Amino acid sequence: MKFSIVIPIHNEESSIIPLYSEVKEVMGGLNQRYEVIFVDDCSADNSLKELKRIEPIPGTLLIISLNKKCGQAVALQAGFDKSRGELIITMDGDLQNSPRDIPKLIEKLNEGFDVVCGWRCERQDPRIKVLTSKIIGYFRSIITSEKNHDFGCALKIFKKKVLKGICFSKGMHRFFTLIMIKLGYRVGEVKIKHYPRTGGKSKYNIHNRVIESLVDFICLQFFGVRCLMKVKQNYKIKEVIKR
Repeated sequence: MKFSIVIPIHNEESSIIPLYSEVKEVMGGLNQRYEVIFVDDCSADNSLKELKRIEPIPGTLLIISLNKKCGQAVALQAGFDKSRGELIITMDGDLQNSPRDIPKLIEKLNEGFDVVCGWRCERQDPRIKVLTSKIIGYFRSIITSEKNHDFGCALKIFKKKVLKGICFSKGMHRFFTLIMIKLGYRVGEVKIKHYPRTGGKSKYNIHNRVIESLVDFICLQFFGVRCLMKVKQNYKIKEVIKR
C-alpha cells in the first residue's frame, strides 16, 4: 500500500460525499494503491450515515467510528494506528482544503523531505481566526526558529516512519511540524488553495486555539517531545467498516 489518506470527521455531513469524490478522482490518477480512512469523532449529525453511503472502489475505504468525542489529535491517532500506507496524507473533512493539491505535496516530498505541509497563503477564514493564527505563529517562530509559514494547515503528507514512537494526545496535532523538526526530520511546505467553509462549524475558539495551545507549547518546550509523546491517548472504537 503506497498511500493512506486519514480524514477526521466531526459534524461534516454536507461535505463528506463531495470530498470523497475528489479524493477518489485525484488518487485514482496517481496509479498507486491507496486507502481512504475516515475517522468519525462521535458526530452528532448525519456524518456517519453519509460515510456509510460512500460507494468506493472495493478495498479502498475504511470507516472508524469512535464511541465518544476525543478531539482531532486522537482521531488522527486512531487513523494512523489502522493505516497501511508507506506515506500518510492528512486533511480536514470540511472541504477548505482540496485533494487536488495532493500531487503538489507528493512532488515536494520526492525532493528528499520527510514531511511536507500545505501553506494556506490566501486563507479564507474569518479575520479574527486569521489574526490569532498570525499572532501565535509570529511568537512561535521567534521562540522555536521554525521556518514554515503555516503551522495549522491540516493538509500534510509524511513518511509513516516518522510516527515511530509518537503518540498524539489532545491538541498535539498543532505541533506536528515542530515535533518533526525536533526529532531531526526534514520538513518542507508548498502553497495550496484554501476555500471558504460552506457547511458545518469550526471546532476551534479562543480557548482551544490560544489558551490550550499555549499550555501545550510550554509543556513541549520544557518537557521535550519524547516525554509528552510516550503515553498513548486512550480511545475506544465503536465500529469499523471496511469496504
